Amino acid sequence: MVQSNRKIPIARPYGRATQASTGLRPSVEDRVSAIDQDDPAFMFVAAELQRVRRTGEELTPDLISTAVSAGRKKHAQYVQDEADSRPGRIPESIVYYVRRGPLVKIGYTAQPHQRFRDLLPDEILAWEPGGKAEEARRHRQFRELRITNLDSSAGFSR
Repeated sequence: MVQSNRKIPIARPYGRATQASTGLRPSVEDRVSAIDQDDPAFMFVAAELQRVRRTGEELTPDLISTAVSAGRKKHAQYVQDEADSRPGRIPESIVYYVRRGPLVKIGYTAQPHQRFRDLLPDEILAWEPGGKAEEARRHRQFRELRITNLDSSAGFSR
């Protein structure tokens, strides 16, 4: 069930209408009214506000503004990720996984043909839409397998 944050008119005696809440707690209702509920990034902004609230910080106008900015940034990234993952869509950049000898390199590039020509990998294992942030996530994901002390004989350049 989707809960709307909109107020709906209800009938009152003598024909007057007033606004009734649709179920938000009063403590949340005033905070929600500080942000634009028609903003496409509203759900991301609300999640940022909840994150801040869980830390116990007081929601000041500056903190709300910061949460709105962070929520809009996360929304923009989400929209870009969704667009990049559409079938048949050629992404702006990719995260690649290539093998050369016993090693696997994870990197990103906006020009895969040129990058693979420069690397001369033994095998292109996989690629996925993404950029620097996705590459960093993959490096964190596989951090335990990373070899840090390589000499130049491995043949990979950064």
